[in-house]
Amino acid sequence: MMKTMSSRLQTKPSQPPLASMTLAQMRHSLLEVPDWEIDNHGTVLKRTFQGNNFTGALILANKIGVLCDHEGHCPEMTVGPNYCKVTFQSQETGGLQENDFIMAFKINQLLDKLRKATKTYNLDQFSLIA
Repeated sequence: MMKTMSSRLQTKPSQPPLASMTLAQMRHSLLEVPDWEIDNHGTVLKRTFQGNNFTGALILANKIGVLCDHEGHCPEMTVGPNYCKVTFQSQETGGLQENDFIMAFKINQLLDKLRKATKTYNLDQFSLIA
C-alpha cells in the first residue's frame, strides 16, 4: 500500500538517479495533487496557473522557485503575461519520480498558504485560478 503524500514530504536525494514510477503509481499520486496533470507517457508532470498580469506571475514563479531551490528539486517554469507554468520532468530516468509529486504537493500547500495570507500576498495581483 502506498503512503499518502503528506506522510512522505521529504524529497530524496537523486544521486544516483531514483527509479521512475510506474503509470499506476503516478495515477495514484496524481490523486493527491489536484490540478496537476501527467502526459500519456508519464514523463511530464505540469500545472499552469492563470492570472491577471505579468507581475503577479513573476511573484508566483519566484515563490515557487525559492521553495523548489530549498528542496533541491527544481522544475522548468515558463512565465507569460497572465500565466505561470510549472513542469517537472526527469531527464535522467526518462520518467517521473516520487520527488516530482512531492514537490507538486508542496507547491499546492504553498498556494493554500498564499491564499490564506492575504495580508502578505495580494491575490488581486495574481488570482490563483487552477
